[in-house]
Amino acid sequence: MNHSIHNPKLNRTIIKDFSRNKLKLSKTAISLLFQLASFIDRDGRIHLDKEYVRQQMFCDRRSLESALVELCQTTYNNKALLSFENGYYVSSFHLFTKGEETYLKHLQCFNSLDFLNLTKNQVRLFLNIATLNIRNQYTKVAVENLYKNHLHDEKLGMHVYDDYKSMTEDLFHLIDKEMILVRLPDKFEPIDKNNPSYKKEFHAVCGYVNNKKNRTSKYLKNKHVIGLKVNPSLFEKDTVKNIASETEIRLLADRYHMYHEDMKPETFNYFTGKKKKLMELFGLTGLEIYRSSLKKYFKEKNENILYYDLLGKAENHFTDFYLLEEMKKVILAAIETELGNTKAISTTGYSFTKVHIPSLVEYFITNSSEEHKVLIDQDIQKIKHVDVIMSDVSSKEPWTSLQTSIDVVYSKHTQALKSSFNIECMKLGLNYSDELFAQLKPREVIGILAKEAVLTKQTQLDIESNKLKRIVRFFRKKQMPFIMSPHTNTITMPATAGAKPMGIYDDNSWLDY
Repeated sequence: MNHSIHNPKLNRTIIKDFSRNKLKLSKTAISLLFQLASFIDRDGRIHLDKEYVRQQMFCDRRSLESALVELCQTTYNNKALLSFENGYYVSSFHLFTKGEETYLKHLQCFNSLDFLNLTKNQVRLFLNIATLNIRNQYTKVAVENLYKNHLHDEKLGMHVYDDYKSMTEDLFHLIDKEMILVRLPDKFEPIDKNNPSYKKEFHAVCGYVNNKKNRTSKYLKNKHVIGLKVNPSLFEKDTVKNIASETEIRLLADRYHMYHEDMKPETFNYFTGKKKKLMELFGLTGLEIYRSSLKKYFKEKNENILYYDLLGKAENHFTDFYLLEEMKKVILAAIETELGNTKAISTTGYSFTKVHIPSLVEYFITNSSEEHKVLIDQDIQKIKHVDVIMSDVSSKEPWTSLQTSIDVVYSKHTQALKSSFNIECMKLGLNYSDELFAQLKPREVIGILAKEAVLTKQTQLDIESNKLKRIVRFFRKKQMPFIMSPHTNTITMPATAGAKPMGIYDDNSWLDY
C-alpha cells in the first residue's frame, strides 16, 4: 500500500486531464473529489463523514452515493480513483510529494459555492487555467486551443467546446465572477470586468467580427494569444488543510457518543503528532499500531477521555496504557522470534519486520515509565529459555539495552526500599533488618508496586513511608519474637507461636494500600 509521512496532495495531472475532457467525470463527482481530498490519510484511507460532505456540497444523499460509486468505477492509469477496502474508502487520486512532483494547490475556491454553481464546462475551463502554471503566473495560451478548430493543438488543447462563441461565454462568466484574470496582447493590465466594452475588445483581438470568427486554416499560423491565470485573490488565500487525522479522532468520538468539541486543541495536536512520529520510525506499521491503540482507547475509555482531557492527562493515558502496551506485545513476540518461534510477531496482528525491532525497543525504553519496565520484565521471565538472549554473555542489542534499563529500575528502587525499610525497623526496635529485607524478596515487592502504579507517582526515590510501616508492622505482628535458625538460615517464631519461615505468606496483607 502506498503511504508517506507527508500529507497527500491533489494530483495535478488528473485534474488537468479532466479539464481537457480526457477523463470522463460528472460535475458532482469532480466536486466530491475536491471535498474528499481534505480527509485523505497518509495511507490513502479517507476518514469520511458523509453527512458533513453532503452538506458542504448542498446535495442529497442519493447524489452523494451516486458520485461515490462513479469515482469507484472510474479508472485512471488502470486504477480506480476510489476503492472501498475494509470498511473505508481509499483514494488513488492523490499523490505524496515533497516537491519533486507537481501537485495542485487545494484552493479554497474549489470547495466554494461559486465553484459548485459553475456549469460542468465552466468547471473544466477554470481547472484548465488553474493547472497551467504552478506559481500562478500568466501563461500564454492560444485562444484556438480552447475550442475545436483547424488550429487546435490535439495534445495541449481543450477538447470541450465545439466553437469559439460557447467558449468565450464561459470565459467571460469566469471573468465576471472574478475567478480568473485575462490579459490581451500588448496589454499590461488584465481585462477589467467593469469595462462595458471589454467583450467587444476581446472579440476584436481574436478576430470575431459580426458574430463570426475569422476562418482558420491549418496552413495558416493565425493563432491569437492571450494570458490566463487564476485571480490572485483566490490563489493566494491559505490552502484547504488536510484534516484526516483530526477527523479520524472525531469520528471515533462520535461512535462512542463523546463530545469531541469539548476536547482541547492541543490534545488533537498531541495525537496527530504521535501518529506522524510513529510513521517516521516504523512506516505503515507505525500507523497500524497507532490506529489499533487509538480505537481500543476510545472503545474502553470513551467518556472518561474527556475527563482525562480536563486534567491534561488524555495523551498520557493513551501512551501509557494503550500505545506502549501494544508495543510491549510486539517486543515480547520479537523475543520469542529470536528463540525460534517464527510466527510470534504475526500473531500480534502487526506487520513489524526484524529491521523495526531495535527502533521499537529504543522507543519503548525512552518513553516507558518505571512501571512499564518492571512489568515487561515480569512477562519476559515467563518465556522459556529467555536467559539465552536477555542475560547470557552472548546477548546482543537491542536486548542488552532493554535488560539494562530494567535492571536500573530494580536497582534504584531496591536501594530506596532497603533504606526506608531499615529506618522503619529501627523505629520499631526490630533487629536483623538485613535478614528481614532479604526475606522480603524486593523484586517481587517492586513488581507489586509497579502493578499498583506506585513507582513513578513518588517525587522522591523512596516508597511512601506509611506503606513501609504497614509492611514492617505486619512482620512484627506475625513474627515476633524472631529467632535466627543456624541450620536453615531462616527467621522463625517460637514453636509455641506456630513457627513459620518468613516470606511464604501469600495473602499480601502487608501490602494493603
